Amino acid sequence: EVAIEDRLAKGLKNSFEINFEPNTGKRSAKVKTGFKRANVNTALDLEFKTNFPTVLSSAVFGYQNFFAGASVGFDTERQKLTKLSYGAAFQVKDLSLYAGVENSSNYCASAYHRLSRGLEAGLKLCYSGSSHAADLGVAAKYRLNDGSAFKLRLNNRSLLGSSYSFQVRDGFRVTMSSNLDCKNLGGGGHQLGLAFCFEP
Repeated sequence: EVAIEDRLAKGLKNSFEINFEPNTGKRSAKVKTGFKRANVNTALDLEFKTNFPTVLSSAVFGYQNFFAGASVGFDTERQKLTKLSYGAAFQVKDLSLYAGVENSSNYCASAYHRLSRGLEAGLKLCYSGSSHAADLGVAAKYRLNDGSAFKLRLNNRSLLGSSYSFQVRDGFRVTMSSNLDCKNLGGGGHQLGLAFCFEP
């Protein structure tokens, strides 16, 4: 990958990337252009897997506490729109609200609130117009004074996720996690995880 940033204009980044898989002989290339300023963030990507590129474009604009953005994907070979998403958000110091639509059929809304110095909570609701299925999830995070944190997540399918993260010493953190199916506690299929993170 070759990238040029802030050379042609401040906030402008251009990059070129080539990928080759020796086992399959597949080749692809990407040309990326991005422009970022205080209240504007735009991107235009061309991905070449054949002689006809796939165009991916996105833009986000902000004004005070309000943000709005859209993302579009277009396949020039099939002359077909592959992606169309747009959304809006409102953000203040301890509260964030978001609502968006993806491909004119999937709708999502979310809210995040910092309740206190150590406690955060979030809510997300999604609805699929094609399958008429709704997903609802709530999550919370509690941070202790010693740098450890406990997270809890529950959705409308009765999947309960939790994690506990703590710092053993500087640069070494341990995270224990679980994902339980509350509808079938005795049937198995639950997940347990253990992660170690080293930072220089």
